Amino acid sequence: MAVVRAYIEANAFKISPGVISGEPTIVFDDSKETVTVIVPTTVSLAFGGFLGARDKPVGATSAATYLKNSIDPVSIAFALDVSGSMQLNASGGGTKIDVVKRSTKSLFKAIENGTDNPVKLKKVLRSGMSAYNTDLVTSLPMSWGWDALESSVDLLSATGGTNSTPALANSYKQLLNDRSFRAANDPNYIRKRLKEYVIFMTDGDNNQPGFDVESMQLCFDMRAEGIEIYSVAFEAPEKGELLLVECASPDEGEEGPGFSNKDPSKCMNNGANGKGKALGHCSNRTTKNDYYFDADDAKAFEAAFKRIGEEIVRSNVRLK
Repeated sequence: MAVVRAYIEANAFKISPGVISGEPTIVFDDSKETVTVIVPTTVSLAFGGFLGARDKPVGATSAATYLKNSIDPVSIAFALDVSGSMQLNASGGGTKIDVVKRSTKSLFKAIENGTDNPVKLKKVLRSGMSAYNTDLVTSLPMSWGWDALESSVDLLSATGGTNSTPALANSYKQLLNDRSFRAANDPNYIRKRLKEYVIFMTDGDNNQPGFDVESMQLCFDMRAEGIEIYSVAFEAPEKGELLLVECASPDEGEEGPGFSNKDPSKCMNNGANGKGKALGHCSNRTTKNDYYFDADDAKAFEAAFKRIGEEIVRSNVRLK
């Protein structure tokens, strides 16, 4: 009503010598996703006096369509740690790898619960996965919805060391290729409407300092491309936490740690007793924002994934 009244106030002069003769009527039809506005108007009749009527009531009617659920296209790439420590029990609930499997389902359940039209959502959401230890262990190509991703995550097992670089590089490649896929296959594709996310988690730290430098550079490159990165530390040591802090996207309107110089080597400093390098020059574990989660047990990890799902759907499914 406020929008209609403002429009009438701005444009009423155009109907002169007619005048608005009453309150507008607004009718929403959610089944047809249309809204109709009727404005009662009286128009003066040039020769009405000869016929006993100087004016005549008319109805100005305008109808428009709207999307009850307007859903922006979404692409989500997971970079999941499946190193040997992920087979250990987490505080409060099974092995860490099993917690990741449950939590992935919780994330998509939160996304599904955020809309009354999950079928429509699955037609615009694509997801893929990169599981890593010291290498890229499993790569699930981007596909529509999340059924294939949940099935693939259920098959993951844990072994080996830790190097997040191959998984982050693959996630980046998946999202860039997905842009091309959408452009080629979706006639309604609008690049600026596409929302892209990386979900990056680890329960440890990279085995070599150089892996941290390479991983951070990939995070900075993705963020510069407009890709949002959520990171979750799962009972991780300090060095692993710091990498995730550096990689996580900054809150809206803020600049992330280390992002201004875009040089990950500047976010490294000498480790204990000057031996080797360790993260911590640009940030520390107190650097928290909406994109970084520090989960110290199974319950907190699952809650973090659920929260990420809620944030994604809140950003992309909205009433218009």
